[in-house]
Amino acid sequence: MKKSVITKILVGACSMALVAAVSIGATVAYLTSQDNADNVFTIGNVTIDLQEPGWDANLGASSALDIEPGMSTEKDPQVKNVGKNDAYIRVKVSIPQLKGEDLFQYSVNGTDFGKEYYNTTDWVMEETAEPGVYYFYYNKILAPTQTTGKIFNHVKLDAALAIEDTIEETNIEVYAEAVQTKGIDVGGKTGAEAAKAAFVAAGL
Repeated sequence: MKKSVITKILVGACSMALVAAVSIGATVAYLTSQDNADNVFTIGNVTIDLQEPGWDANLGASSALDIEPGMSTEKDPQVKNVGKNDAYIRVKVSIPQLKGEDLFQYSVNGTDFGKEYYNTTDWVMEETAEPGVYYFYYNKILAPTQTTGKIFNHVKLDAALAIEDTIEETNIEVYAEAVQTKGIDVGGKTGAEAAKAAFVAAGL
């Protein structure tokens, strides 16, 4: 009889919280120079906060200390515009891989997990050529003081892990970006397609 694999992701939990914290106050100023390489870019006059209220309330952190295959924990990224300009928003989510598959799945309802179970009302997901890397484009213009809907609210460790797949530490990286709407030519597109065009126009 195989024992359950217990995957400890304490360090991963810290990394998830840190990525969110580093992204807080990310300043974006279109057509100016890069500020630094630490998740803060100068691409316009827009300021955003990457928030995870459930995680930050220690619900996610406490349940992620020791997690077993098939168990879930709260992780609920959203973005707030704390600047003075309207902005297009996208969020990059990088999920660790094991044997070519996502080690975690996400959910918007806490019950069903998988690539399709995100907040499709507010976001459009685009897979990249890099395994486990997804871009989520907000399908509205985010005005100052407004906050996006959460992309998802839980993540679950793959239930199919075998005992030989024991992993000591891992993390999910969440990285938010914004581009001001003023001065960006999106070719008449709207919604998430406008956001995609804006990031292309900004060279991102």
